[in-house]
Amino acid sequence: MGGALKSSSSEFEGHESRASLHRIVRNSVFNSVVNAISAISYMVLFIALARGLQPTAMGEYYTLFALILVVQMVFEMGIPTVMTGRIARTPSRQKEILAEATVLATISIAAQIALFACMGLAASRFSSHPGALPRFLLGGCAAAAIQIQRYCAGVFRAFELFKYENVMRLGQGSSLAIAVLVLIKSGAAELNLMIAVLTASHVLAALYMIVNLWGRFRSPGWHWDRARMKDWLAESIPLGISESIRGQGWQLDTVLLGLMQPAVVVGIYNAAYRPLTMFYWLPLAATAATYPTFVRLATSPLQFNQAVANCIRMLWIGALPVAVVISLGAEQLITLLAGREYLEAAIPMRILVWKILFASLAILYRFVFAAIGQLPSLARIVLVAAVLDAAAELILIPRWGYLGACSGTLLGEFVFTAMTLVVCGQLKIRCMDWNLLARAALAASVMAALLWPVHRAPLPIFLSAAAVATGVYVLCCLLTGALGWAEARHLFDALGGRKGSTSSAHETVGVPLTAPPFEDLSEESAHR
Repeated sequence: MGGALKSSSSEFEGHESRASLHRIVRNSVFNSVVNAISAISYMVLFIALARGLQPTAMGEYYTLFALILVVQMVFEMGIPTVMTGRIARTPSRQKEILAEATVLATISIAAQIALFACMGLAASRFSSHPGALPRFLLGGCAAAAIQIQRYCAGVFRAFELFKYENVMRLGQGSSLAIAVLVLIKSGAAELNLMIAVLTASHVLAALYMIVNLWGRFRSPGWHWDRARMKDWLAESIPLGISESIRGQGWQLDTVLLGLMQPAVVVGIYNAAYRPLTMFYWLPLAATAATYPTFVRLATSPLQFNQAVANCIRMLWIGALPVAVVISLGAEQLITLLAGREYLEAAIPMRILVWKILFASLAILYRFVFAAIGQLPSLARIVLVAAVLDAAAELILIPRWGYLGACSGTLLGEFVFTAMTLVVCGQLKIRCMDWNLLARAALAASVMAALLWPVHRAPLPIFLSAAAVATGVYVLCCLLTGALGWAEARHLFDALGGRKGSTSSAHETVGVPLTAPPFEDLSEESAHR
């Protein structure tokens, strides 16, 4: 009898593990595809701004844009991520959790708008830019709108409903790119107008998310309880520190460059790293789908460690060919996107792409530490790495310009990765399969050797060779065992939309595993 129960339990755990894996793959692939399309929109926006604005104006635009993202992330305090985890753990308390989170989110939004208004008043009073106040007010509205988007997305993520967030991203990115293209084409390429269009796109996206949130879950209302708020802040502040510093490291680089170097240097640095952000968004979108599953697997160390190790290996396999192609073809990419006047940005691009490689792995750690309740440890790691990064940049930027920013941010990334691995070892989290990661690196070296003879060839020849070399890279990963044949078939099934045998229709399309207590999903589930 005991043996039968043990066998049944093992079969159930195996079924749950396979179902969780399939659900992660499906949602990750779907999120990555949508964010890839959205990233293309932002690439078009970057090209339009680079060709429609002077390098000085472009530097001012991205300085304010970086400030918007930094302020929003700092004041957000990790509330959406904490909210997602709490709902995923106890969906029966969803309405209460939302009511408490709404209070904190509203305070955060008001604080952001007030801060930007103060900065605008100070800038208009003590600088020679008469249009500083309107720009900062628009920046405050944009930051508040992004906060609303992330709050609503956190609710949907808890039930693995990613379609609203994905539609919002597609709409916001494409509408912004189209509006800027139209304005530049009509000769209205004016800095304040570009900032106004940026703000309008985020406000419309925030309204879309609010309407869908209230339409699906109804207004959660407000619930203020001092003791509960302290509990929220105790959990969210360490995560907020980690997310604000890690998530906006490049924005801080831009701000420091804007303070210590001419605007043209900021423009060159952004010409190097803005195109790379699309390759940062892809792992960011993919790992967002893992968090609810990590929360559910946290009580099973074996399955949790396996899930973490597999996710890191897949991110590593996906990031290596991107780093190889961009390292070898930086000049062609800069010339294509921004024009030959930005060709100087090829050197920093070659450096920064390796930060992308390590940062794509580090994205996952915040979800890992949040799932096991070790956010203070993550915050300490982030603070140490950030202090070293900032100190290095403060020393190097006045002397080396954008190369100083590149060196400092790469140093911070190495320190963060090393410290994270040490702490994971202490927590008995097996997050790296070094043997398989080395096999993938060997496959990438083969790819680089094939591309080297044509790395200075015209762009069509280089891209054709890169496509062939990428195919060789995937084949080498399969032959060396870095990527399993069964895993390749699983990814193919996910891309092709085939339903896995171990998951239900609810799991494959992202319908919540546990329905909200005050919403009837039976009709939609039956329809799906």
